Amino acid sequence: MKRIFHYSTLSIAVALCSTAVSAYSQLGKAGTEVLDSTKNEKVKMVVYELPYISGKNVSIVQGYNGWWSHQKSNALDFLMRRGEVICAARDGIVQSTRSDSQKGGASYKFISDGNYVIIKHDDSTSAAYWHMEYNSVMVKEGDTIKAGQPIGKVGSTGFSSGPHLHFEVYYFDRYGKEHTVKTVFRTSRGIKKPRTWHFYKKPK
Repeated sequence: MKRIFHYSTLSIAVALCSTAVSAYSQLGKAGTEVLDSTKNEKVKMVVYELPYISGKNVSIVQGYNGWWSHQKSNALDFLMRRGEVICAARDGIVQSTRSDSQKGGASYKFISDGNYVIIKHDDSTSAAYWHMEYNSVMVKEGDTIKAGQPIGKVGSTGFSSGPHLHFEVYYFDRYGKEHTVKTVFRTSRGIKKPRTWHFYKKPK
């Protein structure tokens, strides 16, 4: 039974990870709204909240510098069901959103069709939440957001073969180069560095 579960989980992960790409490459229509170079090249260490509701236990199917599509990118793929609530991982201001797309699939032609929320933090980093469900975004540009606040629902829009949340934190240095940032999370078992194939429960 364990072996069957392992192969089943691996199949799901391959399907998801093979289509998940970084926020930078997924910008699409959001490109001109998100690119915001900054002179602040030092990013302070912050403990992030897990990007889902309290008490929920979720696995990461691809982690930082992942073996498939996260190479050289500090992005995370959380395996979640369609329609599950996504919450902000940190306080910030909504920089950009999209919620009108109903398109998605395992093809590069859908790269510009993902729904998303981009939240800017006070240290010039931004958090990107991708693949949201059609018409599910709960915030708008300019809104002030608190960590743990619901911002949308899981979907599979854009370049994606199945429902999941693609999450990453990034910033642009003074030369316009993108840097993705490794984050740590507050969990029911303390502060943890996220690892692939591990479950993380959000404290109540």
